[in-house]
Order: sequence, then C-alpha cells, then structure tokens
Amino acid sequence: MSQPPFISSQRLALLECPRGDQPTDYLSGVGFRPFDETGHQAVGDSEEPGAADVWRPVTDRVALLGGVDCSRLVLTEVGGIGKTTALAQVEYLRSVRNAGRLCIRLEAAQLPLRVADYLGPDPSDKSSDAGLRRLIEEFRAFPETEGIQVADTWKLIHQKIRRGEFSLLVDALDQVGLEDDESARDRIEKLGLFLQQHPEIHCVVTGRPYSVTNYWKELGPAGDWKVAAVGPFTEAEQKAYLTEPRWQLLKNLEADVLSVPRALKRLRSIDDDDLLGKLRTASDVYWESLRPMLEEGCQKSHGIRIEQAIALFALLAFEMLKRGHYVEIASGAEWNRFLDELEKERIAWLQQRPIKLRSNETLDDRLATLGKLNIAMRNAIAENTGLRSIRWHDRTLQDFFAAVWCTRYAEPEDRTWLSKHRHLLISRQIGQPMFEDVWISESREPNHEFWKLLTGMPRFSLRGGADRDVFDDLRWVNSVACCYQEAGGRSTEMIYRSWPRLLEIADYSRDEVGIEPLPPLPSEVQVGVFNVALQSWVKARVDAGELGDSPDTPLASARAVARRIVEKYLAEFPRLLKGEGGSTPKRITREFDVNWFNTKTVEPGPFVMGGDGPHDGPAHESRIETPYRMSKYPLTNELVNLFDPERAGRFHDYERYSPEVRCPAIYCNWFDAWSLALWLHSELPTEQEWECVCRGEKHRHEHLAFGWFEDVSELGANVWCLESIGEVSRTLPVDGSWEGSVPDKKRSPYGVAHLLGQVFEWTASVWSTDVPTHAGSYRVLQGSSFGHSDPEGFRAAGRFGASPMKLRYYLGIRLVRRS
Repeated sequence: MSQPPFISSQRLALLECPRGDQPTDYLSGVGFRPFDETGHQAVGDSEEPGAADVWRPVTDRVALLGGVDCSRLVLTEVGGIGKTTALAQVEYLRSVRNAGRLCIRLEAAQLPLRVADYLGPDPSDKSSDAGLRRLIEEFRAFPETEGIQVADTWKLIHQKIRRGEFSLLVDALDQVGLEDDESARDRIEKLGLFLQQHPEIHCVVTGRPYSVTNYWKELGPAGDWKVAAVGPFTEAEQKAYLTEPRWQLLKNLEADVLSVPRALKRLRSIDDDDLLGKLRTASDVYWESLRPMLEEGCQKSHGIRIEQAIALFALLAFEMLKRGHYVEIASGAEWNRFLDELEKERIAWLQQRPIKLRSNETLDDRLATLGKLNIAMRNAIAENTGLRSIRWHDRTLQDFFAAVWCTRYAEPEDRTWLSKHRHLLISRQIGQPMFEDVWISESREPNHEFWKLLTGMPRFSLRGGADRDVFDDLRWVNSVACCYQEAGGRSTEMIYRSWPRLLEIADYSRDEVGIEPLPPLPSEVQVGVFNVALQSWVKARVDAGELGDSPDTPLASARAVARRIVEKYLAEFPRLLKGEGGSTPKRITREFDVNWFNTKTVEPGPFVMGGDGPHDGPAHESRIETPYRMSKYPLTNELVNLFDPERAGRFHDYERYSPEVRCPAIYCNWFDAWSLALWLHSELPTEQEWECVCRGEKHRHEHLAFGWFEDVSELGANVWCLESIGEVSRTLPVDGSWEGSVPDKKRSPYGVAHLLGQVFEWTASVWSTDVPTHAGSYRVLQGSSFGHSDPEGFRAAGRFGASPMKLRYYLGIRLVRRS
C-alpha cells in the first residue's frame, strides 16, 4: 500500500506543568496516561500528585503542529502509532503550507557526535576543511535540490535559520543508544548545544516517554519545550489508516491491533490480499505483525537471535501469568524476587537451547540484551527501557507470548497449571436476577484472551511451511488437551477453536474415514462435513469394540495424542448408548438417539423464507439441499449433564428457570451448542432448516406468520411463552403434558415440539455473510423463549443476531441429523 497518511483528527494532549515542576515528573512509563482508552479525552491518570490537572486536550491540532509560535516541541505517545505520523503532519504544515519555510528531518540515531557537524564553517572559506555536514547532506538529498552547490546550500540554511524559517525534526529518540548509551547521550547533548547556539531554530523531537525522561538533562536546557502526547487511534482513525476492508477483517478476528505499537503499520504494509485472507485468528494477526519487527530488531540489536528473543519473552509472559502478575511487575524487590524464583525453577530449561545460559551468566544478563532488542523494536513489546522491570503494552500482548510459551516450550508441570485454569463461563448475581442490567456473566478465571490466543496459534507460516518459531505440535496438543476433559468442566469455546488444528495434527486418511483430509486453513463448513464422516467412523469402531476406555499414558507422537483426544471425545456418546456408563445414561442417550429423531424427514426442495415482520429476514424463495430430521425437543438438562455434570452449578439462578432434569438446558452459548452437537453425533441446523421445519410440509410455500398458523390468537395454544402461561417464567419439562392438550391439527409440523417459545435456539448460520466466518461471528437465534410476550418475536421468519459468547437464561439448543 502507499505511504500511510497522517491522521489529522488524532487527539493530542498538551502538558501544562505547575510552576517548579519538570515535564519528566509527568512522563512516567507507568503513570503516563493522558487519554482514556478511546483516545478521545485527556484524563491525566498519572500516579503523581495533581497529575489529573496537567494534561489539556489540544483543540487546534494544526495550530500546535504547524504554528511558528512553538519553537520547541516534544511529541510523545501513549502507545501504538502516533509520533512519526504526527511528525509527518508537522513537516507538511511547516513546509508545504508555509511558503518559504524549510524542514529537515533526522533520525535521532543519526545525529552528529559534534556540534560542528551540523553545519560547519562557510564552505567558501578555502582555509577551512569543512567537508559535507549533516544538514547540508540531508538538504542536497532531496530530488529537487541535488544539483545545488554545497556553498549555496550552506548559505541558504543559515539564512533560513536567521529568519526563523528553519525547522529541525528529530524522530525516534527511543531508537538512539541501542549499542552504546554513552554515545547516544553524547549525540543528544550535542543536539541540545546546537539548539542553544541557534535559538531561532524550530525543533520538534519525537520519542516514547521513557526516552524523553532519559535524555531530558541534555535536551531540556535547549529552550522552552512544550510536551504533547499523541493519543491512540479511535475506531474511525483505525479505519482511515488501515482502509475499511482491512479494519473490518481485523475487527472480525477480535484482534486488538492497537495494543501492539507499530502493528497497524506492519499490517497496512501487507500488499498481498491472499495473505490477508489467510488471517483466521487473532494469533495470526499478532504473529504476522510481530515477527517482522522481531526480525528487524534482532538485526539492529547484536547479541540475540530471534528464537532466543521469542523464548525469553514467552517465558516472562507465562511465568507472570502463573503468578498472577498482569501487565507489569514493578522494579526493585518484587522484580528481583520474580527473577530469582524464575531462574531457580527453570534453570534446566535456561541452560538448554535456545537460551543456553552459561555458567558465568545470569538471567538478568540475558534480559539486558533483550531490553536492547525491545528498544530496537521501538518498544513494541514493553513500555520500559531495558528490562530491569517489565510493563507489557497491554494484557493481550502478555497473553500472546504466554500462549507462545505453551505452544512452543511448555514443560509437563505447566500442564497442571493449565488444567486448573481452563476457561469456563459462570454467572453471578449482583442484584435482582430478572433484570439483565444487574447480573453479569464472566469467566471463572481471568485468562480468556490467553486461551483464545493459545487455541488459535498458527501452526504454519501464512506464506507456507511449518512455523517452528512458535509451534511445536506435541506441546500444543498437550496444552489444549485439558479443554476436552469432563472433570472440572469442559471449555466449549476452546474446543471449537482448537478442533480444526487437532484434526490437522491427527492426520486422518481417506482410507480411514472415507473422505478427503481437510485442506490447510479449512472453513467451518469443510470442518462440519469432515466431522460427520469422523463421527460415523468412531461410532463404528466403538460398536466393534475397538475404542474402549484407555489410560492417559504419555505418548511421544503429537499425532497419537491428537487422535486420542479426538476419538475419546467422539466415543463418549456411542459408549453411553452401549450402556458403558450405566442404565440411566443409556436410557437418556437412547431416547435422544432414537425417539427424538423419530420425526418426519424434511425433503430437499424449495420453500418460502422470510416475511414482513420487524424481525423477519427478507421474503424470498430458499431451498433445502440435503434431507434431514430435526430433534423433537431442545436438549434437556439430563442430556447436557452427561456432557458436563457440573455445568448447572456455575450459574447462580439456573434452577429458577430450568428446575427439572427434563427441562430444556439453558445458559447455552453458541460454543456450547457447537460442542454438544459434535459430542452427540449431530449438527446444528441452519436458519433455513429451522424455518422450513417451522412452516411444515403443508405450509412450505406459504408466508404464514407463525410457520404453521397465522392467527396471533392461537399463539397461547401453540407456544410456551407468557401468552400461554401468564406470569410463570420458567421452562417446561419436555414430558408431553403440555403438548398433549394441543389438538392434533395444531401440533408442531414434522413432529417437532416446542419449536416456538421455551428457549431461543442457536443455528449454525452467521448473522452477516459480508465477511468470512470466524470464531467471533454473530450467529442467528430463532424461536424466541418462555419469558417473551411480544408476538412479533415468535414469527417463523424472526431472526435475531447474537455474539457466540452470549450467555442468558433463555438460550438453548436443538439439533438436526442429515441423511
């Protein structure tokens, strides 16, 4: 793509120091927070006394950056992109828009080591050995000025300086001193002296807060400096910078790209649309943006290889996560204690590849080198200089590297921690439970992002080939195995996210399952087709006595471990059908497997879909391609309890709305629905399949409001909702008592009961097809629920979009089986 534009709307906050204070008093890497997380408002959230009053929103960005009244300006940033793009606007405003002004831009790392090397004496003076000086070199490097003589250039620059028409722009103060801090300090000192000699020069310097603080002694005396902070991009500014299609792709992948400084710039530079199309998970986005920065940083920072850098960042991130340190560890005693414990516990690993810590080295020695790499990456990983402490740019970046540890380096003892900290959803009451705004759903453990990144870690480079830098098949498989374990609760979201990669590593052949192996980066539809074949293959092996209960003995092959996880998960339901779990589970599973699917087959062919209701999809003719049967009832508590016996206990008011084992299971999100469908050797219906069943054979080509009936007065007799049950707000046991009172002519079509009312039912369909389907795609819900009274919500064509994470007491599951 072309050179990124500067974003003229990006927020600025100006530091107004109280008398007697220094700007550095308010530039702490930890306490420096002049903006809220949206980038819209200066809030001054520093730990220093009175900090809330020192940051002022800049209402006229153009006046500050382009105005000639500000002769000394420091631009710093909260994080992400800002300083350099703001400097581009400074250059534009002070030269292009101000005729006669001259701007020259230098990288801080390229500043001269002597004051004389900025301009030097008059080249026309034959007695002096002037040579070419830094500013003259830069000026003559412009395409339109390369033919101008050195002496004429010298005179022109001096003339501009005397007239106050010269601006010196110094970029990336945080990039100086990667190899030699003493040399770096000397460069900044000479810059300060040069500016003191020429007070007419307008100078703008950019750098992260720590670098401004680090060099303030040398820079501060050079004039009356103003300090402005560049805010993070707002959503609209992200779109403007990345372009709308790229922003939408990253948004859909749940990738918080602003959390990684310079990641936006990297992602914007990708010209290969095919490569962008391969981004499937947030981990893909993080790794695609971070890897080039690591490679570039290792080239600049000698003494550390990329595999060593990845390993050390990953180790720090995971050990912090284990100990409950989120984002930062303060310097001093806490940091020293952390390093001592880490080195003691991991000494054997540290002495092996890739770190190979020598006997005369400490972990602190290696972290000093890692700190230089972080600076070389323009502090892309951590905010602080060196690594005498650490503050990740945000929690998600720490989670990403912790996930890298589990994917590439995890040791057996780490799996114990993972098993105890898997991601499970719970709800807790903070008020009256009938009102959604006073109760919340949350994770049992604060590690949701970590698990998402771990299960979505790329196995192959997006450009092809195995990615050994971050992925080890066996370690990854062992790390995600606990998500599938019944004891302690199954993590259904992580089952969904990890399943395609497990199948890839398990490497089933066509000779085994009767279908071609999955392609790299398979779609959700391709995975679904493969699942059906795999379910049949596993069931046949269970029926033949080939898949019984086997001990979880350690296996050396990633393929063998992946197969054990997949086959054990898919074999549980067929084994219960055989009675291996006892008579009660056998009765429950056989009733579902046989009786519930003793419904009429929906044959292929056209049917009318949609309607004119407020929640209806557009009216059109749709088509069923494959015969299928829909289960007679939504999944019940007794059936779901076989999958996860502890599930209902994680929700504070579960029994209030679903008090009996034969009541529909509630508090089901879409990942629950997908994982249970897989486990029960069934599938989720599409919204087309759901609506076609609701209309029935007789009315398949009619737009009846409620599918098989039109009159709203019949709602109470056909639908379990407030219309039929008054103020009683709970689900109904699926024992036939209520439906038995409904006349035959009003029974649900195709033999399916409780289709409208009871619980909203998830479908496999995505709410919008404008973007590729991914884990965060909103899904279609249909059928309404027991607690709703608006008749429009029960229409056959009514479709409601919801996040797959949505977890409410009125959400349930119904399944189909296709022929």
